[in-house]
Amino acid sequence: LCNIAPKIHHISTNSYRRLIELYNKLSVDCDDLNGDHPSNAVKELMNETKYMKEQLNSVYFNELKEIFQKKVVDYNKLKIDYCFKIPGSQGVGLDASAYMNGWNILAVGYKEDGKGSLALWDLKRHKIVATLKDIHTKVIIHVVWVPSKSLLVTCAHDTLIKAFRVRLVEGNVKLEHRGTLRGHTDWIRCLSFIEDEQLLVSAGTAPNLKLWDLDKMKRLSIINTSNDGELDGSLAYIPNKKLIGAGFKTGYIRFYHITKRNLVTVIPTGYTNYYCSGLQYLPKRKLIVAHVYYKTTKIWSFDENKNVAKEKDVIISESNVTGCIIPNEDESQLLLTSVSSYVEAYDINRKKIKNISLSPHISKTKSPVYLSGLGKISICDLTSENICLLKN
Repeated sequence: LCNIAPKIHHISTNSYRRLIELYNKLSVDCDDLNGDHPSNAVKELMNETKYMKEQLNSVYFNELKEIFQKKVVDYNKLKIDYCFKIPGSQGVGLDASAYMNGWNILAVGYKEDGKGSLALWDLKRHKIVATLKDIHTKVIIHVVWVPSKSLLVTCAHDTLIKAFRVRLVEGNVKLEHRGTLRGHTDWIRCLSFIEDEQLLVSAGTAPNLKLWDLDKMKRLSIINTSNDGELDGSLAYIPNKKLIGAGFKTGYIRFYHITKRNLVTVIPTGYTNYYCSGLQYLPKRKLIVAHVYYKTTKIWSFDENKNVAKEKDVIISESNVTGCIIPNEDESQLLLTSVSSYVEAYDINRKKIKNISLSPHISKTKSPVYLSGLGKISICDLTSENICLLKN
């Protein structure tokens, strides 16, 4: 990393990830860290990165320092920290918010009069710092932050993907339209940016996954899903195998090689004619998670050597529709949204689930986001302008 730092303006997410992995390999207990006097092992690592500091985007360096000193969030102990409102918002779609790490900003794609708008909420100053109205003619479903390109990417039911560059101009945050990606013929339901391959992947109601180049703002290729469509929720990526996965309404989760574009693994969900949503891959535990049917979420263990998944656990929720799932940092717990005023915390090791009420602030929980470095979770309301931040 020290060798490549002078050649780049900022460290890539992939290199940053390797740096974090290096830290994780050190036998250092976070409890031993004491403010500005970390243990010798961390001092050594910090010395190695000192040369890079001026080459690094401060977004990554500051977050790295925060990671040294923070503890894993315990979802079972979550409580409301504070709530705020996005004026004019009539609710937030499935995954229509994203944390802009380093900027301390939550990007929110909200609906107003049937159209999609974008607002940036400063989590430190507790105020909106930028807004773009009516960027989509229909509801925004997914918002993705691409830190290496300083881009926010949105998709909606209007079949369009839009990219916006975020800049700081004279101390003010500015949003500038970078381009529009066309090619979908029906609702777009999910996006994922694969940093390792510098690819944006999109999927939705129509068959096939689409791969996009955000630098040239054009479609590169498709992954053929054999006319199977109705993809919903999240896309999951297995980095060690370069596999991108999607859930289909026909009752299958399929993983494809992202560069060879061939089908590698098929996982039956056990249910048909039901949207598979909240798909996640947990790389530390090598687990696949997805909401597969009404109150049912399943967990599979994944053998990366054989590319085989084996059902490990079944979570039965109180809610009929989970929709969104996010893990905590060590992937020991999951947070599930509902169509009601609560979220559910599931402990993977103890196989226990806990209901956390957000009433009266939130009516229908959606779009959970883990705020890395802050130790907090944001939860949006599907039906109102309210957003809550949760912490231990």
